[in-house]
Amino acid sequence: ERGEREMDEAASRIAASGGLGAAASAALAGDAETRSRALMLLQNATTRAVACEALVGAEGDAWLSLARRFASAVGEVDTWAGFGPSLGNVTAHSVAARTLVLRKSSAVLAALLPHLAATERERRLGVALSLKHCAVDSSHHYYLDDELEAPLSVLRALADDRDLDSLDDDHERRRLRAALGDAVGPREPDPDVTLALLDALLCFCATRRSRRRLRARGAYLVVRDADLAFARGNDPRDDDRPSDDDRSADECAAVLVTSDGGQPEQLDSDESSPHSARISRVCADLADMLLRDDDPVRDAPRVDNFSYATPPATPGPSPAGDPGRASASCKTSDQPATRRGSRSSSSAPGG
Repeated sequence: ERGEREMDEAASRIAASGGLGAAASAALAGDAETRSRALMLLQNATTRAVACEALVGAEGDAWLSLARRFASAVGEVDTWAGFGPSLGNVTAHSVAARTLVLRKSSAVLAALLPHLAATERERRLGVALSLKHCAVDSSHHYYLDDELEAPLSVLRALADDRDLDSLDDDHERRRLRAALGDAVGPREPDPDVTLALLDALLCFCATRRSRRRLRARGAYLVVRDADLAFARGNDPRDDDRPSDDDRSADECAAVLVTSDGGQPEQLDSDESSPHSARISRVCADLADMLLRDDDPVRDAPRVDNFSYATPPATPGPSPAGDPGRASASCKTSDQPATRRGSRSSSSAPGG
């Protein structure tokens, strides 16, 4: 606790002295070496919420200029990739930053989404984290989904062209190809970026409308294959684990099932890999949402489910409100996860 307080005090002193604004100006106007040092300072400072609020509050225009330069930077040598962690930090801590990114007139988020396919890990991670933080508020889902098609960008990053080609069902293969288009390449290889993208999808599952759109795009199959890609023996960080050749046919053919199947929780050896365990838990939560029954009549809230002094004896009509909003709120991997789903070789409904 003492260390945390001292870090906040140091960040406050840097902000009060104008150091954050100077670093932003140096990154915008300086040469490559100066920009690298300035972006490193911003990375470290923006790990503290007080610095994020100070940067956006006092230097909002400068911060927005940084985000735009980051989104527009192209070239063989990417000197702006180091801004990715700062982008993720600031959008996590500052409501004002998320407002600036989500503002249609700024067009920042629309320019950021194509960078989910960038070469540099820092760039992809910064964009994935920013999208996750912006998707937490379901009131922005119409803009993110209808206008920007952000969930589609996430699915394209999580999908792998080889998995689409290996589908046995011709109808499912054609449907996924039609939904995802031709912009599907190799799957996102980094577990941290993958986790941020899965968390963003989980946020989009907060409303019935978004869940239906995700199903229509084949989200279940994409999530299932991403889960298998980071399962035991497949995570690139698990070099000492068995390869695919050493795994049983049942393991290789496993499908993702929901986490409420009634099976006792079993911690396999892949639980020792933090990334594999966290990705698997988020995928199980996504399966819960994508395979749930969204019948509008059965899902409608009943009057006696609400807090009344004397509940009515018979259920009444649904209260006025948004019929598309699900009862479940967005729960990302930063929060306690539900029990991890078991794996089975039986088939499950897709998408």
